Amino acid sequence: MNGFIDIHSHILPGVDDGPKGIEGSVAIIRAAYAEGITHMIATPHYRQGQYGRSVEELMEALGQVVEALREADIPVTVSLGNEIYYSGSVLEKLEVERLLTLGGSRYVLIEFSPGEEYRQIKGGLHALLLAGYRPVLAHAERYSCLRNDIRNLRELVRMGFCIQINASSISGGGGLFKQLFVNRLMREDLVHYVATDAHGIESRPPKLDRCIRKIEKKYGEDYVRTLLIDNPGKILEDDL
Repeated sequence: MNGFIDIHSHILPGVDDGPKGIEGSVAIIRAAYAEGITHMIATPHYRQGQYGRSVEELMEALGQVVEALREADIPVTVSLGNEIYYSGSVLEKLEVERLLTLGGSRYVLIEFSPGEEYRQIKGGLHALLLAGYRPVLAHAERYSCLRNDIRNLRELVRMGFCIQINASSISGGGGLFKQLFVNRLMREDLVHYVATDAHGIESRPPKLDRCIRKIEKKYGEDYVRTLLIDNPGKILEDDL
């Protein structure tokens, strides 16, 4: 199976903690294509005071990547978004287009501190939902308030928020506790997307093969398609 859509990746050169140059970007995307990925949403970090490249700078970096992929004959489409660290100013910045939604849709990739209180996560996501966005919680397995009480995550899903988990956590790269947690989430159908969260080739590469084999073995090929093709495709179509 191929045609996978990766909604969370750090592949633009020199804009965050991903690749430093265009050669690194191309190497990551070439590796992703070998894993069956044909569309990637580049989601550079936005975190006030740490990562804050302008939309114009990100568009320029995207243009460099698209041109390099054309020259290298790598048939992967790249769209643009942000992985946004939530703060009180996020909504205003989205409204004036200083931050990017996923591929120009109303879906927004949001992260918090791993130790954030549940009420803060719930409140931030709810504020975005009320403003007309569809929040996607990045790497949900990282948040201790969700791992320690799965009822919190169930509530987020009931409220209409989307849950993304990292492929590496399914294959065991995040440790046994996270692996057990994400397996429980999939067993309870609480996951909307699996993504690579790729940052490089040696460190945090865009690996899917082992993850996919584990999902297929436990939950079937159709569930792989749901998490890596069908649900991500709804983001690209802005289908809420």
